Amino acid sequence: MTIPGGKGNFDHVIIGPTGIFLIETKNYSGFFKIYGDDWYSRSSGQKMKRNPGNQVRLNALNLSKFLNKKLGRKIWVTGVVALIKNNFKIIKKPKYYSVVGAGDLNQFILRNNNKIDKESVNNIVNLMQDYSTEIYYKKEDVELE
Repeated sequence: MTIPGGKGNFDHVIIGPTGIFLIETKNYSGFFKIYGDDWYSRSSGQKMKRNPGNQVRLNALNLSKFLNKKLGRKIWVTGVVALIKNNFKIIKKPKYYSVVGAGDLNQFILRNNNKIDKESVNNIVNLMQDYSTEIYYKKEDVELE
């Protein structure tokens, strides 16, 4: 998915009653230590110059600004890095995004409390469909226009 004025593409966007989630999926090898917004290789101890946290934080901000402008109200987008391999340790949680193992992503989304009503979910999905390559939805939750 890409949006006008955005940089790069979004791996996944999930829109539902517990919030809007921009997911950056990574299948990194090696082991990582996450200290706030800094990622380190656990084996070498070196800081990663380009880490997925910076990418997901910027993409979530851009999507939020895009939705705010299109809908005329504040919309929060939760940025999430989902790591396929459970090869990381969070020493200090990042401030503006979350990091989860891909196997824990469903529970993370279901536990979130950024409540969105059904009409708003429907409106956001309909807005996003023009910028998406694929959309999956429950027919009882969304009526595509």
